Formats: sequence, structure tokens, C-alpha cells
Amino acid sequence: MRGGRRLAVAGQKVLSAELLRELIRDFQPPSYPLELEYQRLIAAFECTSRQLLPADLAAVPPEAIGARLAELRAALGRPA
Repeated sequence: MRGGRRLAVAGQKVLSAELLRELIRDFQPPSYPLELEYQRLIAAFECTSRQLLPADLAAVPPEAIGARLAELRAALGRPA
């Protein structure tokens, strides 16, 4: 996303090695892992095709995903 914005502002269409290195140096991983897990599991829980899921989530029974979502809702202070 940031790379695309930078390219648009500069009027360029190709990502240079220099800009890529700068973007990598600037990257900071998110500091809200429970929220990210919640979002990922919600998407998996609502998905109607196992073929569209990543292999690790396709192997998890929906009941287990639902149970983990309940735990995450409680931890994040979200309503059930």
C-alpha cells in the first residue's frame, strides 16, 4: 500500500530496488496480534468454501474456530 502510494506520487509505475529497501526498513509489524487473529478467524468462520481458506485454517473444524473466537471476543471486550 505504501509503495503504491509512493509510486503514484512520484509518477512512477515500477518499484525500484531502492524504494523497496526503504519500505522494508520502514516496516513495523502490528502490535495488536489478538485483533489480527480475531479478524482472520472471523473471515475463516464466515467463509462458505474450504477451498478458499489457507491450509492451516481449512484443517480446523468450524466448532474450534467458533470456540477460539469466543475466547478472543472476551479478551478484546467485544460482545458475543
